[in-house]
Amino acid sequence: MKKPLFVLDDQCHYFNFELGQASWGGQQFVRFVKQFRTRWAGTKVSMGKQTAEEFMELVFTQSATTVAGLNALGLRDLFGGSMVGDVEDHAKLAKKFPDRVILYGYVNPLDGEKALEQMEHQVNELGAKAFKLYPIDPHGSTTGWLCSDPKYAYPVFEKAAELGIKMIAIHKGIGATAGPHKGVLRYLDPDDMEDAAQNFPEITFHCYHMAYPEVEKIAGLCALYDNMYVDLGVPINTACALQPLWFEDMMKKFLTMAPATKMTWGTDQIVSPLAQESIESFWNWQIPKAWEKGYRIEPLSEEVKRKILGETMAGFLGVDIEKTMRRVKKDQFSRRMNPKVKKFLTRVAAGA
Repeated sequence: MKKPLFVLDDQCHYFNFELGQASWGGQQFVRFVKQFRTRWAGTKVSMGKQTAEEFMELVFTQSATTVAGLNALGLRDLFGGSMVGDVEDHAKLAKKFPDRVILYGYVNPLDGEKALEQMEHQVNELGAKAFKLYPIDPHGSTTGWLCSDPKYAYPVFEKAAELGIKMIAIHKGIGATAGPHKGVLRYLDPDDMEDAAQNFPEITFHCYHMAYPEVEKIAGLCALYDNMYVDLGVPINTACALQPLWFEDMMKKFLTMAPATKMTWGTDQIVSPLAQESIESFWNWQIPKAWEKGYRIEPLSEEVKRKILGETMAGFLGVDIEKTMRRVKKDQFSRRMNPKVKKFLTRVAAGA
């Protein structure tokens, strides 16, 4: 298949980690993220103030990412209620680079009516195309909310449908929480997403991080419901580059139950490293031959990989792939693209 590769990374962030000193919870968050990044990258990593300029440079010149879904951190209060990387800040970047950045809104359903007002503002005035929600209380307590909760969750889903939002991403899985898990595990389990999928068929529910370690559980839900998808956010995508056997374990669990087309691409860049290594590793990966007979898992065709890496999400978020590719082909980021990244994209486009 000879055509350019379109990559839509649905889970991107940039944070000002220096503000983590504002509270004990913030300090713990930074410590856990640093440990996580060091463990997976295999080297020490910088945990300072990440800027919008740094984000644009790293995402679009140092990786093959075409479009970034920019998500706000749902633990803002741990950073003293102020941080670089919130929805208002992200909106400015999305308006400045509309072909490159898609704005995800964020609210805390526990805020009730205030959350619904924020949703209207973020969609109507800031241009949010989807929402990313965290089921953990952003104030750092061990309380949270469930997608099955008619008091807190359902009004948010109803408002999303009213505003024309077709996708809501939910942070699930303890492996990606980057903080103490005691007391919050029930909110990170994907079980509750089934109620939302049943009661709001007009909304696609996107389970981030493949709900790791509950991969088989979310795979079963994806197989049952047309409006349920997962992304391959940390730790799944980085494992493809660094721990291929562990990555295959996760893929086998998911693909035994659900089709590959229920997966989308997310990397947590620039908070998480190795975005380009993950893209290349996934593009070059293929299921082991023994899986075809032993598990009845079909090989991943190039067409399916392209859907996972961006085409599926483009459909959900209303991105015209051909127009976007034409517009970004010679923009400032494409002109400064790392030669190694450019070589990879050239090889893919040539069908090699």
